[in-house]
Amino acid sequence: MEGIDVRIPRANDKVYKEECIYSFDTPESEDGLYVSLHSFYGVGKDWLDLHSRKTGENVYLNIKRRPKPKPVEEEQATDDPPPEKKPTRLAIGVEGGFTGGIEKVEYEEEYKLLVNSKPIPWPCPDLIVPPKVQESVSGVLAAESASKQDQIAAWEEPMIVSRHAETLIQLPTDKKVPISGWKCERCDLTNNLWLNLTDGSILCGRRYYDGSGGNNHALDYYSETKYPLAVKLGTITPGGADVYSYEEDSMVMDPKLSEHLSHFGINMMIMSKTDKTMTELQIDANIKLGEWSVIQESGHELKLVYGPGYTGLQNLGNSCYMNSVMQVLFALPEFKERYYDTAVDTFKRQTGDPTKDFNTQIHEYKDLNDVEVDVPESLDISSLRGGGIQPGEVELPEETGPAQPEVEIDEGVLSQLAGMGFDIEGCKRAIYHTKNQGIEPAMNWVLEHMGDPDFTDPFVPPGSVKSAGGGADKGGGASEDSIAIVMSLGFTREQAMKALKATDNNVERAADWVFSHMDELQQMEEGEGEEPMEEEQFSDGSGKYSLIAFISHMGTSTMTGHYVCHIKKDGKWIIFNDNKVAESVAPPKDHAYLYFYKREH
Repeated sequence: MEGIDVRIPRANDKVYKEECIYSFDTPESEDGLYVSLHSFYGVGKDWLDLHSRKTGENVYLNIKRRPKPKPVEEEQATDDPPPEKKPTRLAIGVEGGFTGGIEKVEYEEEYKLLVNSKPIPWPCPDLIVPPKVQESVSGVLAAESASKQDQIAAWEEPMIVSRHAETLIQLPTDKKVPISGWKCERCDLTNNLWLNLTDGSILCGRRYYDGSGGNNHALDYYSETKYPLAVKLGTITPGGADVYSYEEDSMVMDPKLSEHLSHFGINMMIMSKTDKTMTELQIDANIKLGEWSVIQESGHELKLVYGPGYTGLQNLGNSCYMNSVMQVLFALPEFKERYYDTAVDTFKRQTGDPTKDFNTQIHEYKDLNDVEVDVPESLDISSLRGGGIQPGEVELPEETGPAQPEVEIDEGVLSQLAGMGFDIEGCKRAIYHTKNQGIEPAMNWVLEHMGDPDFTDPFVPPGSVKSAGGGADKGGGASEDSIAIVMSLGFTREQAMKALKATDNNVERAADWVFSHMDELQQMEEGEGEEPMEEEQFSDGSGKYSLIAFISHMGTSTMTGHYVCHIKKDGKWIIFNDNKVAESVAPPKDHAYLYFYKREH
């Protein structure tokens, strides 16, 4: 095995052994997944030759994963399904949460090495494979996959520690709260009661949308006193309780809850649960409304559909929102034209880490959709069309702020620095950034920044008025902070500076500019596009729009719960629920979270 180059995975290396970086091939695919023993990128069989020729990597571990056959006794089990457990958590597919139709499957794996396109069974005799290759394979198999490293562990909204917990002031009182038998101090309600942890007031909670719940007395009391924390009576147990922060408008954690309760004579260790927690109430509300069932069309016999344009996406952990959005975007013909036909060329041109390259990853979805969208629902907004300046109207003048004064550079300090052999433009930068404090601070700045890429560029002080002839540096006078912000979006320094220059160094506008000039920036990467591209012209169109898709959300906030989408294809509504794709029977338009309309031509 001469001429091979492998590495042993380190703790901070990401091993992409669950999905191809160019497509959706996985170890469950027919040919499995090929993981490079040098870069640890996983590729499907269709992309193996391209990846090897492009990178020069020639040693791969092929991983195939197949479901284990079910034991005979399981197949012969009773036809009656066990009773469905009532969910106790706002989650899907986790202990205590909604099942979401998830079926647990056990897998078995098989491996082989591919060295210079030659397959070698694995495991194999030590004499055939060098020790470093053996260690590399063992490291890949033992490593946590990149997808699991990136996966968010829980569906539930994270609970924060209240900023009032450590410093909460509790007023002196002789009040002792009994372990039961509570009543609101402003009405006769005996449930949904909250104990204010500042003075021990017991008041009822909020009134719900259907009129049930409380009379808002606890909330009213906070408005009067600004006492921030309250605990729900009936939820106190040795393990904790529901604590709400009115000032933070959120359920919170109180590390000193036991101490705060003991102030009113309550011993957490002897308390037991007698009322529903807020999570249980939220779940009951979802079940009562039928939101989960309505949006997922539970109870209807849905016909599964397959093929181009009807490919589901596996939920990788909190990825249902992304799955729904990507399905909808690829239902747009214009989006497909931009990211479908050019996939192979994009992969060939890509440099750097493909898992962090926007174009590479967006092209990965190219196999999802290949069907035109034709929908009958229309929205006519012609009445809102602007008609330009009408007779008797005058355009408002452009708002221009006062010109900022030019920053004066101490010529004496500039002369001394330049006399030492430093670039004159870099010396100007040094004097400006050290606020004309003298030769020593300026010298220190020069020594720290003389390696900056723009050190010798023509200096234009940030915020100063540019001369009529331009004279700005390559970033149009952009600050390093502004350039860094735009570069953080995944663009090169040259692209960031071009965007800032085109938008007068406005970072927010520059971010929009880069995404609307992707082709021009891509040509910059290829050394083309020396001449600026003309702005693409868009023709005006009809004021009528057709509904082509909608995304629905289930849960108490956008940070929790589950997302699905419905897309109209060939006159039929299709539901995309992660990896399940079926014809919709009762599309829940009334429950949608986000609607997508396309202008009619």
